[in-house]
Amino acid sequence: MIDILKLNIDKKYIDRFTIFIVYISMLFMIIPRYFIEVTGSNMAENIFNGIYLVFFIPYLYIFIYNIKNKYHKNSIDFILLTLYLIIVLISMIFSNNPFNSFLGSTSRHDGYLTLIMYYLIYVDSKNITDKNDVMKIIKIFIIYAIISTLYSFIQVYLPVNMFSAKYFGHMGYGFQANPNFFGTYTLLFTSLSLFISLFISDSKFYKVSTIIIFTGLVMAESSGPFFTFLLLFIGVIIYVLIKRKDLIKKVIIWLLLFIGLYVIINYSLIYVNQKIYNLNIDEHYTISGDIRSIIDIKKNNTQNVVQTEHSELYDSFNNISSSRFMVSDDVIDYIKRDNHIWLGSGIDNLNIYHLGSITDGKFNFWIIDKAHNIYLNMIAETGIFGFVIYISWMIVIVVKGIKSKNKYVYLLLFGLIGYNIQGIFNINVIYVMPYYYILTGMMMGLIEGDRHETRKH
Repeated sequence: MIDILKLNIDKKYIDRFTIFIVYISMLFMIIPRYFIEVTGSNMAENIFNGIYLVFFIPYLYIFIYNIKNKYHKNSIDFILLTLYLIIVLISMIFSNNPFNSFLGSTSRHDGYLTLIMYYLIYVDSKNITDKNDVMKIIKIFIIYAIISTLYSFIQVYLPVNMFSAKYFGHMGYGFQANPNFFGTYTLLFTSLSLFISLFISDSKFYKVSTIIIFTGLVMAESSGPFFTFLLLFIGVIIYVLIKRKDLIKKVIIWLLLFIGLYVIINYSLIYVNQKIYNLNIDEHYTISGDIRSIIDIKKNNTQNVVQTEHSELYDSFNNISSSRFMVSDDVIDYIKRDNHIWLGSGIDNLNIYHLGSITDGKFNFWIIDKAHNIYLNMIAETGIFGFVIYISWMIVIVVKGIKSKNKYVYLLLFGLIGYNIQGIFNINVIYVMPYYYILTGMMMGLIEGDRHETRKH
């Protein structure tokens, strides 16, 4: 006990403990959403506060242990992320509501305390430098994603039942609270599973998991993550045609599988919910509807654009998914109008009114708390300084990943690039971000481990 308090434990035990905490903390992340499904109370989401409180202590202990015993490296990525933490703290102090920014809003739980948690998760995960440990963690995460996807089948294809409240009708959302968040989550793990299946392991597990989690990506009906996956897959096809022609047959089989699965899942969930459960399905909230909208836009078909005396507010609203582009315009106006370009509103502190729709000649408003673009959102909440530092951190990570010759680094980089592309049309959330920081941390750990081995030889 004295050795534990004095941080004198053998490093191998701390490394095992780190891996255990990563497994368990991510498992507990799915619990709050299930309680909300079965109880119908959003108060169940406050469980997140308890989860952070419980796991903050071991993550902090691991962090302090590695610093005290000089296992931690002050690399450029660590310095940049630490600097980002400081800038966000300054932004929070000078915000209109520092208390809300510190704890996070009751709907997002994404304040400064959450950012500290991400910071600890990232830095601690960098100590996972063995490729076998990395693959075990990814496999466990993929199993979690399979469980969440199977649960989304209940949400999509069954009526309201004791397991699911069917909050989003025809759309799957697993344990991630929202179809868009679930789309981001399934994008991440479909990408990783596919990469492993093609380039690392021919195991049936990764083939089957790719198929299952891809169905979750389709059930989410979230176009941003779905089209991002298509973009990543096109990149894989190009790479295989240039560098790995031996994999052409496999890639063609995957292409045919993805097309078949998309057709079966997308149209069956529309049919079941529209014809059997008599739900009114808005085609703007289906991938097939978005594809048709894109085709219509190319044909200059703009008949469905809302026209009012305030039509300038709707100029960017074009039928694709929702009024996200309008939200982005409002956030940009907010940044310019209130001079939030320098320090922002404070993390998780963005609250501006948005014109939503018109009913009986009256305007309906709702409050925007996220910009639906993680980069624009970062400028709005942390200012240009926070944005530049974070982007610099991201560039450092991507450049180091590209320079690496480690296929396990490429695996993680593949997923992370996909996450950051879809971020143009999505937001960071506590249901997905911890995975992002764990995977990024492990990638940097592998890179630093490879560098250490090179120096030894």
